[in-house]
Amino acid sequence: MKKLLTVLLAAGVMTTAAAPSFATPTLRLTSGAVTKTVVDNAANDATEESGVVGYMGSVGDFSLSVTTGVTKPYQGDEYNPYLDLNSLSGTSGKAGTLKLEFTETGFLSIDNVLYLLSQIGGTINNANGSSLTYDVYADASNAAFGTGTQLLHAQYGTGAFSNTDFLKGDLTNPFSLTIVATLTHGAGGTSSFDAFVGVPEPTTLGLLGIGVLALGRTRKKHKSKSL
Repeated sequence: MKKLLTVLLAAGVMTTAAAPSFATPTLRLTSGAVTKTVVDNAANDATEESGVVGYMGSVGDFSLSVTTGVTKPYQGDEYNPYLDLNSLSGTSGKAGTLKLEFTETGFLSIDNVLYLLSQIGGTINNANGSSLTYDVYADASNAAFGTGTQLLHAQYGTGAFSNTDFLKGDLTNPFSLTIVATLTHGAGGTSSFDAFVGVPEPTTLGLLGIGVLALGRTRKKHKSKSL
């Protein structure tokens, strides 16, 4: 009996050690020397839903109508990663840069292999020099805003845009995911975008086939309506 109790206690310790640590979904918005950090369900969170983080207001030279980040438990779960970063009507009165980051930790992959679908679309203001840089990171240290593995890097110029990518990463569990969107305005104007990263639906996987996913990345670019 004593030996059995010892085994059970040891198993409990091992289970506790292997369990993922969970952080709170967090938005981080930076323009110049100004940084606004919004934590899920904190006083400055514009939404009441767990897993949905919202901000409305100014960040440096930019005014944001609505910026939201959506993840688990509102959408997705540990084994079905889901991150969506949406910014509607980001406006500046002059040239400037706004960095928008959204992160969540505690995701798990089967056999330490991760397949994700990335979709982004929006409209960048027409001023010369305006652009949006889009990065997706996974981090095996499970750190919020961790950048251990870059899964995607893309850049878009002025006007309407949309893009779809299929991402693959080899990771140890648990891990974090982070979307980073860097918006640059060459002059005053307004831009909007919506970026999503998550596990593809089974029907999508069936249509594409495992062979396509094994390639790690395919890209299709076309015009879309502005958000």
